[in-house]
Formats: sequence, C-alpha cells, structure tokens
Amino acid sequence: MNTFYESSADFTAALKKVEKHSKMKLFQSTIRLHLVKGIPTSHYYLYSQEGDDFEYWIGINVWSKVCHIQVGRSGKFSEKAFQSFFTFVFKEKRGIDELCDALYMNCNGDPLCVAAIEKFANSIGIETPRHTRCWMYAFHRSINIPKYHLPEGFTVDSIQEKDVGLVARTWIFKSPTEEERIRLRLKNLETVCIRATNGDAAAFIMLESNGMIVHAFVLEEYRGKRLRDALFFVLAQNARDRFGIEPYFCTVKPNLLMDRWVKDEWKVLDEDGEHESMDFLPLTIDNEAIERIQSF
Repeated sequence: MNTFYESSADFTAALKKVEKHSKMKLFQSTIRLHLVKGIPTSHYYLYSQEGDDFEYWIGINVWSKVCHIQVGRSGKFSEKAFQSFFTFVFKEKRGIDELCDALYMNCNGDPLCVAAIEKFANSIGIETPRHTRCWMYAFHRSINIPKYHLPEGFTVDSIQEKDVGLVARTWIFKSPTEEERIRLRLKNLETVCIRATNGDAAAFIMLESNGMIVHAFVLEEYRGKRLRDALFFVLAQNARDRFGIEPYFCTVKPNLLMDRWVKDEWKVLDEDGEHESMDFLPLTIDNEAIERIQSF
C-alpha cells in the first residue's frame, strides 16, 4: 500500500511509524522539523509503501533551490520493488516542478535504497558520480550530552549576519544558494558560533532542516583548543530542547580525528545492532530525465 502524507495529522502518524526504527533518524527529524515549520518556505513531500514484512520511505525535501531526495527502509528489501516505488513517486508529480528547478540535488539515506536508485538512474541514461558513504552518530534522548570547557576569553554565540560569508566560503559542500540558506537557518533553526576574545568567529556549526548537524568548522588558528566539544554539545542540547529531535551527524571513514572523538554510545544502530551508515548520491534530474522515469 502506498501512502502520501499531507496534513499535520498525516505527518504525526508517519512520525509514529518511523520512530519505531532507531536507525531512521533522517525521517524522524525531518518530520518533526516540518511539523513545527522549521524552515517555513520549505516543502516536504513524503511517501511510504508498506507490506507485511517491509516499509519503504521516500521524502522530497525542497527549499532555496536545493532538493534532497530522502530514502529509507525497514524489514526485507527488494531492489526492483523499491525502484518501482521510486517511479510511482515521480508519476504522482507532487513537488516535481520544484525538483526540476533545483540548482543542487542529491539522494541520501539507506545505502541499499540509494544503490537501487543509482542503478535505476544509470539504466535510463542518468549519469551519477560516485556516491559517498558516511557513518551515523546521534545524541539520543537516552544519553546525557557531555559537558564542555572553553579556553578563557572564548564565548558561545550563534552565527550572525556578519559571519555568513565566512561560513559559506569554508563549506566544501555548499550549494549555489548557500548564503541564502545559511540566513534561513539563522532565522529558523539552531546555529552555534564560538567567538574569540576579539569577537571574531573562531568556530561554527549549524543544524540542517533534516535534523543533521552540519559544517562543524574551526578556523586554523584556533585549532587544538577543543572548540569542537562546545560546537557539538551546545547545538545538540539546543536542538533537543527546542525541537524534540535527536540531532545526528555523519562522518566519512577514515577520519582519525573524529574516530578518536566520537563515543560508542552515540552510534546509530541498524536492525541487526550494526553501525548504521548513510549514503549521499549527487543527482541531476531535468525534465527529460523525469519523462524517462515516469515512462516506467
């Protein structure tokens, strides 16, 4: 059975379903933030397909000319069945015009789902670069967020308008509309900026509209002072308190600095108790590609 979620009551029902699965932080947080209008100008088109022994999920999250196609699953998985569900979503056409207008797009979520979409896209002539695999960690409600200590003279603030250019320039994954998106995060979500004694930004971090902690960056001259602790712990606590989410972050391996820093209790685990991963696949889907997808 395929279901489209439209009203607040629909999204509340969807949240109850995905919260049964600890690994589905992506959908849990996006739904919660959508319900409280985390980014008022964003649009979120959410679908599920359910059977006796599986659930498939696809969400199209669009704001400021950026589109994230979210994919997730629980239970048994069939590549062909998920590809068929993907084409169904495109045939429904909700959000497709916005998707076509996006200046940046990716597919992210469960690795098997991303691989199925990658294979399907390649089969109909949509070229895709190599996807990236990251490993998920979260500040679960069941754990206490650690304490942090700042060097003398450093203070905790939020990112301000004067910092927007610096934040955008230092982000390797920025989109073409990133400065606009940063301003929307400042206004509607949570950000943290650690300021040095002179008031300049020394480090910063942001919450994304899907509940992910993104762009943790410490300027080179301030590294080695453990500013990362304050960035993550302040943002995580603020996001939990304000939105009721379990904020999460992803790391690419090997990353020796992060590997030494993270704690086992932060790991997001899959249904088998293994460390959950998330794949990111850049996509370019134009009108011609959509016609090919909808023809199946």
